[in-house]
Amino acid sequence: LISGPKGSGKKFIAQNIHKNSLKSTSIANIIDLKNLTDTELEIMFTEDKKNIDQNIFIKSNNNTLILYNIDFLPIIFQKKILNYLKNNQYFKNFKINLDIKIIAIISKNIEEEIQKGNFIQNLYDRLNVINIKVPSIDERREDILPIFNFYLNFYNKNNKNKFSLSKKALNKLE
Repeated sequence: LISGPKGSGKKFIAQNIHKNSLKSTSIANIIDLKNLTDTELEIMFTEDKKNIDQNIFIKSNNNTLILYNIDFLPIIFQKKILNYLKNNQYFKNFKINLDIKIIAIISKNIEEEIQKGNFIQNLYDRLNVINIKVPSIDERREDILPIFNFYLNFYNKNNKNKFSLSKKALNKLE
């Protein structure tokens, strides 16, 4: 479980976990759950035998499944994920043996969301096996200049004009 404020680099960390895993030979299945419609979610969590290959767990077999913005997922679909996690025999009924690394990413204060009834405590407990808390950039001032320099170098490498900042401007930025 990776938690932290918006823009803190949670997705980047999840991708790096995948790149350094045994499943790195394939592209991680990253699903942003925030803006999906109920119809799209129904398809992704289908349990219909004819369309089971559309289920995100089946699609992510032998791979990493990154559930981005899981804290925005409606309760009905949280229950489905919880059912899959609790019942490892579920997909064996379809003669499918799943091997998935699941990384969930949250931005909201999950304890508050649980208190409000917007997130299932048991799902949180199951996802929170290893918790990585990412501080906001204002708590990581030492990262500002390296991040800026990365993007400045990238820009300068791909453009005729070369830009730089004065020492005074860099201090102000930081």
